[in-house]
Amino acid sequence: MRLVNVIKTYNQEITFILFCAGIIFYGLGGSIGKNFNAQTFFILVD
Repeated sequence: MRLVNVIKTYNQEITFILFCAGIIFYGLGGSIGKNFNAQTFFILVD
């Protein structure tokens, strides 16, 4: 099974996991971490 097929098959799950991980890191991080994660999140959303 090629990686592209895996990504297409589990696209929603991968996106959800990354989204949850981002929220967790956002909650745990300091002010610098929060600013970095917020910028990264908005870049990913765009």
